[in-house]
Amino acid sequence: MVDDQGNVQPLADRAAPPYQDAWVQPLDAEQELKMLRYAVVFLVIALLASGFGMFGLSGVAMEAARILFFVFLVLLVVSLISGRRGIGPGAGI
Repeated sequence: MVDDQGNVQPLADRAAPPYQDAWVQPLDAEQELKMLRYAVVFLVIALLASGFGMFGLSGVAMEAARILFFVFLVLLVVSLISGRRGIGPGAGI
């Protein structure tokens, strides 16, 4: 960065933007483990998806997804029709 007099100002001398502390906060150990778990889960999902694509199983996976979609759609309609019922006294059972 160049100041008014034409001198180059090193990066270390610049002030941090005022919003930096609000956006960048250190993670505690529990949050780091949660992020690591998410990374591992997404890695496994990516490996499975690539395996399906490489070995021609994408058609099988598509059919399974289509069947599951309709099964869950029927379950959704049934649960919406029957309504939500709690467990216990006065729950409408």
